[in-house]
Amino acid sequence: MKRYIVIAILFFSSKTFPQTFTFLKGPLTTFHDLIKDNSGNLFLASHTKGVFTSTDNGQNWVGLGGNTFGVGQCNALVFNNTNQLLAATEQGGVKYWNNTSWTSINSGLFTANTLTIPIRTIAVDLAGNYYAGAHSYTSNFPNGDLYKYNGTSWTSISSGMGNKDVNTIAISPISDLIYAGTDGGVFAYNGSNWVAVNTGLGNLIVHKLVFAPNGDLFAGTDNGIFKLPNGTTNWQNLNINLPNDAIQSIAVDPNNTSHIVVGTGYNFDQVGTLVGKVFQSLNGGANWSQIATNISSTAIKSLLFTSNNTLFAAGWGVFQSTDNGTTWTTAKKGLSGGVFNTNGCLAVTASPDHHIFYGTDEGVFKSTDGGVTWHPANNGLTRHNITLLKCDSQGNLFCAVWRYLGAGSVGFGDGVLYKSKDDGNTWTPVNIAKDWRYLEMAELPNHDLICSHGFGSQTPSATIIGSSLAVSHDHGSNWIDLNVMAGLGYCTAANAAGNMFTAGESNGVFRSTDGGNTFNLYALPGLNSNVTSIEVSPTGDMFVSAGGQRTLRFSTDSGMTYTNFTSTILPDYKGATDVIFDNNGKAYCTTTGQGVASLFTISPPFTANSTIVPVAGLAGSYWKMVWDDCGYLYIYSAGNIAKSTTVLNISAGITTTLNSPLNDVLSQEYNTLSAATIQASDKIFNGATTSFTGTKSISLNAGFEAKNGSVFKASIGACGN
Repeated sequence: MKRYIVIAILFFSSKTFPQTFTFLKGPLTTFHDLIKDNSGNLFLASHTKGVFTSTDNGQNWVGLGGNTFGVGQCNALVFNNTNQLLAATEQGGVKYWNNTSWTSINSGLFTANTLTIPIRTIAVDLAGNYYAGAHSYTSNFPNGDLYKYNGTSWTSISSGMGNKDVNTIAISPISDLIYAGTDGGVFAYNGSNWVAVNTGLGNLIVHKLVFAPNGDLFAGTDNGIFKLPNGTTNWQNLNINLPNDAIQSIAVDPNNTSHIVVGTGYNFDQVGTLVGKVFQSLNGGANWSQIATNISSTAIKSLLFTSNNTLFAAGWGVFQSTDNGTTWTTAKKGLSGGVFNTNGCLAVTASPDHHIFYGTDEGVFKSTDGGVTWHPANNGLTRHNITLLKCDSQGNLFCAVWRYLGAGSVGFGDGVLYKSKDDGNTWTPVNIAKDWRYLEMAELPNHDLICSHGFGSQTPSATIIGSSLAVSHDHGSNWIDLNVMAGLGYCTAANAAGNMFTAGESNGVFRSTDGGNTFNLYALPGLNSNVTSIEVSPTGDMFVSAGGQRTLRFSTDSGMTYTNFTSTILPDYKGATDVIFDNNGKAYCTTTGQGVASLFTISPPFTANSTIVPVAGLAGSYWKMVWDDCGYLYIYSAGNIAKSTTVLNISAGITTTLNSPLNDVLSQEYNTLSAATIQASDKIFNGATTSFTGTKSISLNAGFEAKNGSVFKASIGACGN
């Protein structure tokens, strides 16, 4: 049998492939702040869609200024003394709403490489002065800062505080004294300098500061809540019955200051649960009990009392209680899906469920109704940013995460690989060598798994360091590093012969033909960037894409030599973002859609002059693709999922033996999209479990036998036939 390998250069046909797609709305975005104006109207800061507003107490929401700033997330909101709305943003500095559009007021804020320092919090004092707290991010912004606005420009006023990340600012309703919560404690401003106020504060990473009407100050930290009584300098610990989790939000009931509500959760650069919870105290913080147990959310970033015993919580969505926190409902009508900062992770489970898992920079979300509704599926995960989602043939799910490591680092790392055996309801870390990043997984014909990773425990750099590939012989619970060094292992694949492939910062593709004992490197002539994608077709063809180069190559000898496609119309500098093959060997390739088709196909047999056929119906950037076992194609984008409206991955009818010679135990799963016939000679022996899915029909010939002590399952019509 000929075996081809393809790596991402291309020709486009003037014809288009007549396929249509339905668009499944992705998970809702998360929310960072919720405030109200003097008329009771609500304003909501979102992770990706700017600001929303509600004039009917949260029953309906509309976007303010087209649902977006055009420059990323909104972290905090406040009104100035003339009731003008101000917004602190992650990528766009400070903005104000002029009742028609958003206008930036960034003069004086630190900038680097055309970017403005990220603003995490904003406040206004009684005199009308603005204060903005900034945080560090990447090498562009190695330090946090705190700024004051004089009506024309911003000036740094962080003297005495140091260049700490400023997470929250609170201004006393009694004295107008200003406090700042940072990653190094709480500071009070005396008009010229900041003075530390940390005596008794059990944790110096402070996420939230909130004043009660009587001047008492509450601090939510990485390990609970503390209180600074008005006029004192010593903090009191208020953590009886609270878990040892970060407190992200605090609200004090204006009608009963003994009623305090807090929300828990962790930031994207922290290690901690992704499941947000709500607790309340009815005696001023002396003890606490959990409420809102029926809601499902990531970190609870904001809490707000409005009126008439109504309380709101914002996290993954908005939740409302009209009986002072006793019962809760969702309040999300009009809120739109998120546009997440990720290159896309997508998995679809087998028939008949077809549950969809969608990876984001805010965790994993799951839909059990074809994308109509979504729910967080993060129980057990401890980092936010998802780098891998995979469903294997045994029904196991795998998820890899990483986190931001701080401005003094190279970016993201501290990866963890998880496994779920219960449809994503819980995740458990697997036994694998600690690494910075786990990026791709493939399954061998014998159901062993391989996972590409990189950088080992050493400082990351663009050099070959440590193993880049691990193998598991027990369905992903335990892993063994293989002796192959491709630097950061971006990708991996396996063919029907059990050959393993991996690549990354390797100037070529590594191949093993002996179960991973040895690897040989096969160079890619002219390659000047990392290999980011490897995919093998059912017939042995293989595509490899180089992410920083306009190249797509193929190999006719199982990856030993490569030939470029000669098309002069290629994907953008990121190359093909993903490649997937159907059962007949046709390749589907996604791109970021910048000047080229978002999706195109190439049909075998592959030659240097193969024609690239754009697929109509898609525009913009698309990333990971997966098939469901009914043959529908799912494609990840930043805010939705494109699903083919017709079956694209079609198998011929199967007449098969189950490969179980006498006295052998058979445990296997078979799937077909057409008719299937099971022969009379097939026997399923004691202790074996076998399932067979046939979407058209399954015929059992006379003489077929499932022995005592075995399990045989047959499913017909799982794909609606």
